[in-house]
Amino acid sequence: MSDRIGEALAPLTAALLRRTEREAEQTRERAGRQAAQTVAEAEEGARAVLADARARGEREADTEAAAERVATTRRVRTIELTARREILEDFRRRARTAVTGLREDPCYPALLKSLGRMARRRGGGDLVLAEHPEGGVVGEAPGRRVDASLPALAERAVDAAQGEAERSWLS
Repeated sequence: MSDRIGEALAPLTAALLRRTEREAEQTRERAGRQAAQTVAEAEEGARAVLADARARGEREADTEAAAERVATTRRVRTIELTARREILEDFRRRARTAVTGLREDPCYPALLKSLGRMARRRGGGDLVLAEHPEGGVVGEAPGRRVDASLPALAERAVDAAQGEAERSWLS
């Protein structure tokens, strides 16, 4: 009897087996589609993360490059200003040495008289003139002082030259 039951159930068993295989195949296909969709979404997400990271890296690199350019420009400007200051200080020292050396020149007495006349023209005829210890003259009157000393004249000459030098440095 169990053989007859088995024969009688054979078409049903075969049909159930075919149905189970079909459902299994559909489940595999659905799982494959879902897996492919998940992989595609993951790849798209990875591309988006990579693009974002790349853009962020480029922005950071641009920011760092800009900061480095600013820092370099500042360093160059500091070096340039330091060099200018050192040149100017050296020029002042040399000018002062050169003009105070004029006291040893045989023409110094004539220069001294000329500086006295210049001081009186600027400050008035009532100026009291005195020779400066480093050369030249200083004239004083109530409320007025005219410094025509050699060091002061050297400073004024350097200041004038500095203005010219700065204009040429800026062009």
